[in-house]
Amino acid sequence: MKEELKIFIETKSFIEKITEYSIYFPKRENIFKNKIMETSFSFLENLYMYNSKKEKIEILFKDLAMLNYYIEYAYKKRIISHKINNELTNKISFILKLLYGLKNVS
Repeated sequence: MKEELKIFIETKSFIEKITEYSIYFPKRENIFKNKIMETSFSFLENLYMYNSKKEKIEILFKDLAMLNYYIEYAYKKRIISHKINNELTNKISFILKLLYGLKNVS
C-alpha cells in the first residue's frame, strides 16, 4: 500500500514539474507540448485504473517510456536545459522503480 501511495505522489509531482517547465516550450512546439501533457495525464489515469481494477501494467510502462523519449527530444532540441532534463529524467526513473515494485507486489 505504501508503494501505491508513493507512486501517486511522485507522479503528481512530475506532472506539476512538467507543467511548470512547459512555459519554456516555443509556440512552434505547441503540438509536442500538448502531447507531453496528454501522456502525463494519461499515465496518471491509467495508474488509477490499474490501482482500482488491476488493469494491464504494460500500458503504464509504455506511457513512462514515451515520457522519457519526449524529455530526451526536448533536451536534444534545446527546449529544456541540462538541469531540467536531469531533474525530469530522475523523476521518471524513480517512478519506474516504484512501478517495478508495484508489479512485483501484484
